[in-house]
Amino acid sequence: VNPNVLERYIEYAGNSMKWQNDGLMDKYMEAGIATAKKYDVPVCDVYTKWKKLHSHGIDIDMLLAEGINHPIREMHELFATSLLDTMME
Repeated sequence: VNPNVLERYIEYAGNSMKWQNDGLMDKYMEAGIATAKKYDVPVCDVYTKWKKLHSHGIDIDMLLAEGINHPIREMHELFATSLLDTMME
């Protein structure tokens, strides 16, 4: 668990980490994307981009402001540009 996690959120952070590492989040995202495609709804898939950062050796845990699931200020650019790209498609 990320060292930035407040003591009161350690259990939640551990569960989040387990869901990520066990592939539950992948299944959740796959289901959401499939549902969006079924109804022809665009998807801004930043989750896949985060996974690519990790696969390139970037410690994505350190890009989380509270150590669980909220990006640091600098990473908001990734979300903003991804959303704009999605809207322009």
